[in-house]
Order: sequence, then structure tokens, then C-alpha cells
Amino acid sequence: MMAKDSTLATAGMNVIGGYVMGFGFSLFGAMISAETATQRMGTADFFRHSLRSASRLGASFAYFGFLFGGIEVALEKRRGRKDAWNPTASGAILGGAYGWRYYKAPGLVGGIVGGAAFSLVFERMIDALGFAQH
Repeated sequence: MMAKDSTLATAGMNVIGGYVMGFGFSLFGAMISAETATQRMGTADFFRHSLRSASRLGASFAYFGFLFGGIEVALEKRRGRKDAWNPTASGAILGGAYGWRYYKAPGLVGGIVGGAAFSLVFERMIDALGFAQH
């Protein structure tokens, strides 16, 4: 068995990728708001605050990636197939859970549809770039 096919390797990639993505998004958002934020606080305080919030958002994305990967691997093992429906169903399940948690019934429907659509588009993009795990 190759390392990229193991459950632990998948979880590790999802955690690392999620952390990097969340950290990057947060720093990008901080740069956009830097002009007004640095007027209220000093530059050193601004960077300290930006890095702290980027680390928090990175950890949140890493947790989401860990859950997503765990559900996807569980579906793969249960179904016995590795295709585009596993991440799509995983996105729907996780999106529905987050939607229900915050918005109850309307969030459940929106979370299922949005999570499935985002996961399917992301999976197709990964396939097109040649990074798929087949």
C-alpha cells in the first residue's frame, strides 16, 4: 500500500492543507484591512494580532479538513470505491452538520447543497490539475 492511500496520510494532508489555507486566507484578509487597522494600533501590535488570528483560523480549517477527510475515508471503506461521490457526500454531510448547528432547518438544506457543490467542484479542480489520488 502506498503512503498516499493510507488513512493517516489522508488525515495529515487534510490537516496541513487546511491549516495552510486558513492561515493564508486570514493573512490575506488582514492585508486588505491593514490600512485602517494600523491607524488604530501600532505596526508591531497589528502584526502580532494578525498572526494570532491567522493561527486560530488555520486551526479551524485544519479541524474542518480532518473531519472532512475522516468522513471521506469512512465512506470509501464502506462503499469500497474511490470516486468523486465520496468527497461530494462528505461535503454534504459536513455542510449539513455545520448548517444545522448554526441555522437549524434552513441551514441544513443550504449546508447540504453548498457542501456537496463545493466539494464536487473542488474535486473536479483537483482532478483537472492532476493531484487526484487514484
